[in-house]
Amino acid sequence: MKTSQVGIDLIKRFESVRLRAYKVQSNDQYYTIGFGHYGKDVKANSKITMAEAESLLRQDLKRFEDNVNKYNHIYNFNQNEFDALVSFAYNIGSIDSLTGRGTRDRRTISMKIVQYTKSNGVVLAGLVVRRQAEQRLFNTPTSSTAYTGKVVKLKETDKIKVIVDKILNGEFGNGEARKTNIYNSIQELVNARL
Repeated sequence: MKTSQVGIDLIKRFESVRLRAYKVQSNDQYYTIGFGHYGKDVKANSKITMAEAESLLRQDLKRFEDNVNKYNHIYNFNQNEFDALVSFAYNIGSIDSLTGRGTRDRRTISMKIVQYTKSNGVVLAGLVVRRQAEQRLFNTPTSSTAYTGKVVKLKETDKIKVIVDKILNGEFGNGEARKTNIYNSIQELVNARL
C-alpha cells in the first residue's frame, strides 16, 4: 500500500515545514529540514525549496510505508488505518511496538496509539493532539469498509475462517457498526436455539 493524500496531509500538518536546517534538540547528531527529514545528508545552514521538501517527504515515506506494510498480511489495513499508522511511524520510527509485532488486535492498537505522547519522559501537548488525530483516522471507515446498512447474517454452519473473511472484506462494517452487526447476528442464532 501507499500513503494517500489524506495521510500525507496529516503528516504535513504535524511535521510542519522548515526550509532551513535546524536541530530539534541541541544534542541531536544530525540536522532536520523540510517535513521532518533528518539525517547525515542534512548539513548545517542547508536550505531547500518547498518542492525539495515535498520530494524529501515522499522519499522518506517509503521507509515508513514498508514498516506498516510488513504487517499488512496480518491486518489487511484499510487506507485510513494505513495512513494513520504511517503518520505514527513517521513520528515514532516504526509501528513494531504499537502492534506488539503483529500480535495485537485493531481495538488494542487503536487504544494504544494515544499512549505515545511523551518525549524524554514528558507528555507533549503537540503529541497528544497528533495521536488523537491518528487514532481518529485509524478508526474512520473507508468507503470500501463503510457499513452500508446491509445486514449480514451469520449461519450456524459458517466456520470461523469464513466469518473472519467476511470481517476482513468489510461485510460487517467497521468500528462500532462492525461490533454491533456481529453481536446482533450471533445473538439471533443464540435466541433461535433458546
